Amino acid sequence: MHMSDPRRLEKLFAVVTTAYIISFGWGCHLRAERHPISAKSKRKSLFRLGLEDILRLLSSGKTVPRHRDDLFLFLRWLSHPQFNSIFLV
Repeated sequence: MHMSDPRRLEKLFAVVTTAYIISFGWGCHLRAERHPISAKSKRKSLFRLGLEDILRLLSSGKTVPRHRDDLFLFLRWLSHPQFNSIFLV
């Protein structure tokens, strides 16, 4: 990394922590709302489930209506003041 400035390190850790919390929270939401728990989905962590879905939403080159609806759902979830699904784990 070659970073030694404490302020820059603090900002980097804040960004990484925020990204982790958002991915974990979205994974909790997906598990609670959409995905029934199966043997295959139990093997995937909540963080990984959320991260893969966020990457799918942001990297879709074509704006397929289903992806657009999912993206609006994610943005609505992100702007909601309470993240109840995180505490249902």
